[in-house]
Amino acid sequence: MELMILKRKKFKKPKKESGDGLRTNAPDEKWHADITEFKTADGRTSYIYLVMDNFSRYITSWRVADRVRAKVRIETFEETIINAGIEPNQKQTEKTELIVDGGTENNNKAVTTLLKKYPVDKLVALKDILKSNSMTESLNKIIKYDYLYLRNIHDQSELEKILRKIVVPDYNDKRPSVQLFGLTPAEAYGRKTVNFKKIREKMIDAHYKRISYNQTHACLGCPFGCKQN
Repeated sequence: MELMILKRKKFKKPKKESGDGLRTNAPDEKWHADITEFKTADGRTSYIYLVMDNFSRYITSWRVADRVRAKVRIETFEETIINAGIEPNQKQTEKTELIVDGGTENNNKAVTTLLKKYPVDKLVALKDILKSNSMTESLNKIIKYDYLYLRNIHDQSELEKILRKIVVPDYNDKRPSVQLFGLTPAEAYGRKTVNFKKIREKMIDAHYKRISYNQTHACLGCPFGCKQN
């Protein structure tokens, strides 16, 4: 006979409020810049400089150097600006925002002088704005874990060659993104529209093809005595 019936209230882990990230509606409204380290097989550390577009996640410029230098950082900023078709002293209703971290390579007189010529505002993450520079940090992980760590890269020269011939072209031009509804960064940067009807048709077609394949192909070594057709 039960004297007491105790019920423990089920604990629900509270959801972490992440807030709204930095999002834009078109290419070249916001750029993110960061530097990530990579150690090659010869024991030396190389520094990969990256600039990416917020809207499309497209790598707009990159460099590899043996140390952190403002000169290299400025090259990537200027290349991104020129490739975006932004002219010196060009008037825009809204300036492009360049999100950086607090490193001296981003915050110095030379960078300030360069950006003064263009309608570009430099903002330091978690200082000038409350948001972090997490988008480019995510790009760093993709490049290292999905591409570089899979290879035995001997030195900086080989690292630069792999980035130029394999990593950047594959990421920008061939790798579709879920966040971009299946478009590649290059397609999104080029303002290619998403055909949601076509995507839906492909999903339905793949669904029925998967069913058909499963019905006509048995697994090998099935413990239930199935035989492959």
